[in-house]
Parts: sequence; C-alpha cells; structure tokens
Amino acid sequence: MAALTVPGLGRAYAINTLPPFPAVAQKLMAIMGREDAPFGEIVKTIRTDAAFSAQALRLANSALIGSRAQIGSILHALAIMGTERLKVLVITVAVRTCLGSKANAATLEKCWRHNLATALFSDEMAQACGLNPNDAYTAGLMHDIGRMALLAAYPNEYAALLAEADSKGLADIRELERSRFDVDHCQTGAFLAAKWNFPLKNQQVVAHHHDPLSGPYDLCSLVQASCKGARMMGFQSHGSAETWNTRDLMNLLPSSLEARWEFFDSIPEKIAERLNAAECMLG
Repeated sequence: MAALTVPGLGRAYAINTLPPFPAVAQKLMAIMGREDAPFGEIVKTIRTDAAFSAQALRLANSALIGSRAQIGSILHALAIMGTERLKVLVITVAVRTCLGSKANAATLEKCWRHNLATALFSDEMAQACGLNPNDAYTAGLMHDIGRMALLAAYPNEYAALLAEADSKGLADIRELERSRFDVDHCQTGAFLAAKWNFPLKNQQVVAHHHDPLSGPYDLCSLVQASCKGARMMGFQSHGSAETWNTRDLMNLLPSSLEARWEFFDSIPEKIAERLNAAECMLG
C-alpha cells in the first residue's frame, strides 16, 4: 500500500494546539501491534495512567465492546477479549479523551455520536462483508476525526460552518471547509491519523471515505455504508435525520449479502443498545 500524501494544515494551524493523543494509548497500540505482545507488558503500561485505566475498565464492562462477562481488571479484560479487542477499547477512550473539548459541547457530542455509531455499524457488518471487525470498528471511529478536530480547535467558527451548510442543504461540505480553513475534514483527519501513527489502512479511510467507490469491497466501502446507516438512525453530524431504509443500506453492501436481509434489518436495535451503554460509561 503506497504511503499517503498528507497536506499541510493551512489556516487550520490551531489543530496543532489540540491535546496530544494520550501517550499511554500510543504505547499500548505499539505493544499490541506486535504478534508476541506479552500480557504483562500491556497491563504494566496501562497501569501507568490510572485515570485512563479506570475509564478503559468501565468501558470494558459496557455493551459497547460486546463482553458478556463482568470484567474486574485489565488482565481479566485481556483474557476475555484478547489484544485486538482491547486495542479497540483503548482507541475509543483515547479519541474521546483527546477530542472531548467542552467548547460547543452539544455540536461536538453530535459529531462524536456519529463517529461512534459508524464504528458500531462497521463492527456489526464487517464479518459478513469478509473484513476484520476490529479493523472495521477503528476505521469507523476514525473516519470523521478531522471534523471533530476542527470543531475542537475552532468551536465557534466550525459550528457556524455546519449551520451554514445546513441552511444551504449541503450534504458534502468539503468545499466549504476548504474555503474557510484551506483543508477539509478528510485532509485534517489524515494529518492527525499520520501524526498519531495509526496504520496506513486507517489513514486511507480517513482521507478517502467520501471518494467514489471502485475496486474490491474494502474498509472504505464498509465505512461509507456504516456512515449511511448511522445517519438513517439519526446519528448525523449535520443536516437532517434520514429515515431508516434497509434497501438503501443493502445497496452499499456486496450483492452476495442479499439473502441476509433480516440480519441487516436487525442491526439498528443492536447499535442503539451498544451506543447507549457507551454513553453511560463515557459520560
């Protein structure tokens, strides 16, 4: 996979003043990226940040990650979930911590819920689409990270931009973003994903999730379908809510899945349960 060319920030230079991606999360991602990642090193690392560890443990006991057992420690979480699922949990807590600004909290929360709902859709649908659920969740959670970053760095200006987009009925606001900040949320997100050392496959989704689809069904294809699903459930970052229509979702999935209509029709109920559980834990 070719390296991603990431543009400069232009007038969006304040992105560099946002809180850094939590150091403990970066260390954990590096450790858990190794095939032979030792449980002891993972537990020792996460314990270096008591607040992060406590939040991760609370989330581990929610329906977000899908665990059915009561989890009493990070070591127990590892034993129950495995390293890949714990990595998903760590990324969720880290992104929330990094971009959880209280400025324009209502608008930021709306964008966060869209990202989280997209992640959950991706997770639920991934296996049927022949993709890794953990990769799919991370791609969905990260896809609009640039929008959240712009809103956190420029709370009033970006909230006004979203309001203008809504008043004009704009579904795609990248051109409007570039006119104000020189970069759009896809480019901003790609900048952050590279800065935070996310895998190239995640950087590609962040950068290209609005591009026309072509080639084999991949993470970007799935995130586009998941983004549509989130909007149809009312978890849109801007604009009006859409009406749920399973056919619209199926049109964005591989045609071989037509026989699994009932499975995809049941996904919204699962998403609502998992998202509500996460909100209760994350606050």
